[in-house]
Amino acid sequence: MSAPTVRRRRLGAKLRALRGDLTLDQLAEKSNGRFVSSKVSRIETAKTAAKAKDVEALLDLYAEIGREVSEELRAALLTLTKEGGQRGWWHSYRGVLTPVYEDLISLEAEADTVSSWQLGVIPGLLQTGEYAREIIRATAMSEAVEARVDALVEVRLARQVVLTREEPLALWAIISEQALRSTSEVEGMMYEQRADCSLWVSGRM
Repeated sequence: MSAPTVRRRRLGAKLRALRGDLTLDQLAEKSNGRFVSSKVSRIETAKTAAKAKDVEALLDLYAEIGREVSEELRAALLTLTKEGGQRGWWHSYRGVLTPVYEDLISLEAEADTVSSWQLGVIPGLLQTGEYAREIIRATAMSEAVEARVDALVEVRLARQVVLTREEPLALWAIISEQALRSTSEVEGMMYEQRADCSLWVSGRM
């Protein structure tokens, strides 16, 4: 089963709100066999990607039983349905990422603003490749993670595309002096990392 996307969650939440106080069994009964409760539940909880025809049928049913289904709402939910099955770039790293990390990247990709407060390290969205490699190695809890360091560094750098896209993410980061002044055995690593942070603060963001 694929990890749910932010769009699928939004769609599910909107459909759940339209169902209101109806139970899933009551909805199934009102649909005269068009829907079974388990199918609607999977759509509402984003456990499965909804099909446009199913969403259309649900919206028709909700309109029939008196729910307010405007043309604007219908169009918005159908757009979410069509976009909900789109795979992000991170899906090519499915064997590397945990479901929680995939979820984080999915939310990050859809966000307009992210606020970050870090004590000991530079936020991932501002890390250089060498810095990311050092942090990932230092925090690796198993040999399996150590074997995936190169791929995890690629992922961390790829996440930064949200800062340079057409409508860039607004990143508000509080970084401790300790993180900026830390040292490393890798020559020049912290100089490059501090310089990169300075560029983002002074105008690349």
